[in-house]
Amino acid sequence: PDVRTRDSTLLRVLTLADLLGQLERRVWDWSQGRRVGGVAALKPWLDSLSRVCGCTSVRLDAGDEMQGTALSNVTFGRGTVAALTALGIDAAAIGNHEFDWSIDTLRQRMREAKYPFVSANITTRGGTARPDWVTPWTLITKYGTRIAVIGLTTTETPTATAPRNVQGLSFGNGADAIKRVLPDARAQADFVIVV
Repeated sequence: PDVRTRDSTLLRVLTLADLLGQLERRVWDWSQGRRVGGVAALKPWLDSLSRVCGCTSVRLDAGDEMQGTALSNVTFGRGTVAALTALGIDAAAIGNHEFDWSIDTLRQRMREAKYPFVSANITTRGGTARPDWVTPWTLITKYGTRIAVIGLTTTETPTATAPRNVQGLSFGNGADAIKRVLPDARAQADFVIVV
């Protein structure tokens, strides 16, 4: 019989960052003239990494998923959100480039996504209140494992996107934001992850 040693990994975290709308294969400086990558290449890779672990796995996006290519930009990120939904993303941080079109566009993409967007450090300009559309963290339960995912958005967001797109918002210190939500997240979860 085939005797396999079970992997000692309790949780596998698979994370994308800065996808920037790269939905299609393309030629890169390092790809020797071959078209490679794209979202279609990610699906079997993520599925394989989840399967071989023999453990609970979670799929996260660390932000800046939508803006960056004509294919994604023509639908203001709608195609990228659909692609990440198909990849099985469990949660995504709100990246600075998610604001490149407008808050209204971001909120529409958030409603269309089958995964939550999170950020613990977005507040109103005064820093005292959280906009009603921003959730600091989410709880994901998979196979009995409870995983809290806290999101952060870069503090440089007001200068990394058009200032008019983030009017009325503040992007506070990440460590302070984590300290505010960490007790609740820890109380409800087996693992806490910050993206």
